[in-house]
Amino acid sequence: MRLRRLTIAVALLALAFTGPAGAHDPVRELGRALEHAHAGELSLARALLEPVLISPRIDPGTRARAYHTRGVLHYLEGHWVSASQDYRRALEFDADLATAHSALAWLHLHGLGVRKDTGRALELYERAANNGHGEAQYNLGLLLTQGRVTEADPARALGFFEAAAGQGHMEAMVQAGQLLLRNRPEGSFEDARQRARGHLTPAAEAGHLRAQLELGILLSSDQADEKDLEQAVAWLGRAAAQGSASAQSRLGYLHLQGKGVTRDAEQARMWFAEAARQGDAAAQAHLGWLYERGIGGSADATRAFTWYRRAALRNHPTAQLNLALLYQSGRGTTADAREARHWFEQAADSGNASARSALAWLLATARDPSVRDPDRAIELARRAVAEAPSASWFDTLAAALATSGRFEDAVSVQQQALATLEEESGNSRVLAARRSAFLGRLAEYQAGRPWHGELSEPAAGDGDDSR
Repeated sequence: MRLRRLTIAVALLALAFTGPAGAHDPVRELGRALEHAHAGELSLARALLEPVLISPRIDPGTRARAYHTRGVLHYLEGHWVSASQDYRRALEFDADLATAHSALAWLHLHGLGVRKDTGRALELYERAANNGHGEAQYNLGLLLTQGRVTEADPARALGFFEAAAGQGHMEAMVQAGQLLLRNRPEGSFEDARQRARGHLTPAAEAGHLRAQLELGILLSSDQADEKDLEQAVAWLGRAAAQGSASAQSRLGYLHLQGKGVTRDAEQARMWFAEAARQGDAAAQAHLGWLYERGIGGSADATRAFTWYRRAALRNHPTAQLNLALLYQSGRGTTADAREARHWFEQAADSGNASARSALAWLLATARDPSVRDPDRAIELARRAVAEAPSASWFDTLAAALATSGRFEDAVSVQQQALATLEEESGNSRVLAARRSAFLGRLAEYQAGRPWHGELSEPAAGDGDDSR
């Protein structure tokens, strides 16, 4: 942002100081100063500005811009007090100079060379923004979006982003596009989508990586038609070529689903691997799933475990669930019920319903008594049964009651599990196998024995495909 402010200042001054110049014309000296500023020779540029600032041959507006330019040079050298003084001096000669208002706002926002004053910073930014300063419009939009120094106001933020985008500010184009898609204003979703597309497309065409990524995501949404999907693949491909892990991961998903491209699991695995190596948690979780299921290549439980664990350590809930299941079964690693419990709990705490049900089942039926916690399993199962009764949750509740020694209650609840199972639709062979397992556990409870064999009947969750 600092370099962009200097570039903007230089561009404005280059326009302001064109015209005939004599041998000692201050305009010529200013032009030389700007050339040295462009070359990074800040001290020399500042020295060349000194005679310009005291020249009687320039008008107040030009003098104001010269002071602002010297302020930018001071700022880039870390001379913040001097920078603030020059910005104020510029405003004495031109009270409406937007570049000086914007620059001074930045100093007040961060307390550089002046007292930190977010209220003053917002006032200065708004004044510059209202005078058409694109960088101020962009910064004000950011502050109104973040809600850190003032109350968040997405509608006003969008207005400032769109104003800056109209001046060709690419970061503002991206921010406007994102805001339209995430906090769309009044009107239809399609209207917001088309406005977002209008902002993102020119930035993407100019090579802006995030614009290409956001445009690719927008065009590959559930509302996209085949033409949009094909364009999405193209934009995501350009972002992926620039090294975007998110774009690579999204391409993996599109190849896996056959959206915008021919379904190709090998290509999906390749793209997920590219993103996973960069630390993208979603890609790591998908790659683990592909290795576990043998999709797009040979099955490899050890590699599945490795990638699930990397994603789990990045707090990816589904990876945490799948990692727990591998620990529970001993596939790809040594069976470890305590590790399984730990990762089930991590995923459950993130709101993963499948993990919550798997955790309750493990706490009720684990072979290792140090892992079991029937009271907590009862609590989890009762809460789930109250929210959405299912045969699996009744089965879990019955197992937890039996482990607590409450066999009469366990028998009653297991009978409810069987009755609910009969009402549930599904594959007849699967239902028959589950009915047999339920009856086997019922017999155990009737005989006064708990059932400890957690892998035979994991509790059902929310239908997550564990990817």
